[in-house]
Amino acid sequence: MRSTKRIYDERYEVSRAMKQLSQRALTEHRGFTEAEDKQAKFLKQRMEELTVEYNLAKAESRRGAIVVKEERGNKHMINDNELELRKIVDTGASDDVIPVGIAKEIIKKVTENSNVIDEMNIVQYQGELKIARENEAQEALLLSETEEIPDTELANRETVTLRDKRVGSLIKISKSTIDNCPSLAVEHLINVLSRRLGRTLDKMSFKADGLNNNMTSGILKDGQKLTEDEINVDALISMVTDMEEVYLQKSKWYMTRELYQQVCKLKFEDGRPVLFMDMRNDRPTPVLFGLPVVISEYAEKICLVNAPMALTLKVSPEFGQITILKEKFITEGCYGFMISAYGDIAVSNPAATRVLEVA
Repeated sequence: MRSTKRIYDERYEVSRAMKQLSQRALTEHRGFTEAEDKQAKFLKQRMEELTVEYNLAKAESRRGAIVVKEERGNKHMINDNELELRKIVDTGASDDVIPVGIAKEIIKKVTENSNVIDEMNIVQYQGELKIARENEAQEALLLSETEEIPDTELANRETVTLRDKRVGSLIKISKSTIDNCPSLAVEHLINVLSRRLGRTLDKMSFKADGLNNNMTSGILKDGQKLTEDEINVDALISMVTDMEEVYLQKSKWYMTRELYQQVCKLKFEDGRPVLFMDMRNDRPTPVLFGLPVVISEYAEKICLVNAPMALTLKVSPEFGQITILKEKFITEGCYGFMISAYGDIAVSNPAATRVLEVA
């Protein structure tokens, strides 16, 4: 594409030619001849083409500036992460805090790759965090200026406590990669850890029960249950109609692939399937009663969940710790990175969930 200056210069020449053509006819007190009319139409069309080309060139120039700025920012961030990784390796850090840049990239990738984590409420908090649960949708009270809020406002609430649960993983990276291409080592560390951490958090979102080393609570344990004789159209309709409208707005269905296959076979009385494919965010998405369906290996029962309102993920402000193991893998030519992250998941609002129990 030509530069904006060259396009601008040509537009100026075309504009001047159009003015001269018009001025000649006005001076001689006449209209355009057939040749002049043809020339005027050509100049007008050329001006329109140049205007479009000029606007495109300007937009391309702006995009290029933005891309260069983003690339510089990413390069600066990558360089910082490389220095942090080299520092950890050189000092043989033990229980050192995970560098901020690496921690941010890990959290970013975890949320990008998970349909559940991406939507749930995420808070940074050190230590125990207590949250008052709403077991049913509540309204604010209308009061006079001097009237006090009665204690009954908290009568049907209970608290759930989120703690610092440890999630650990060991990742091996070759010494030659760290020495020769630290950026590749950083990328590998971030990708592997975010993938492993994401799977664990996805699992705990549904299957956490507070026992042993598990996180506090998941949807299958603390979600509101709806018991039916079998999986059928009426049972699924009951799940939708039983939930408050305020929670339905951003709700999604979650189920395993096997349950999804059962739902695909369900039909209305007129023979129409209850589940169909629709385009959501430029991608084909299964839809059930107007709400998107997400297939998850951990949703062992059909769940209807408004993740932003139902689930809370607590993450430690320092995220976690990293320990370098040099001697343990020295014969393999590798360094071991033992990483511990701290956080917890709990159902903070059961009213925003429905779980189908089959009797």
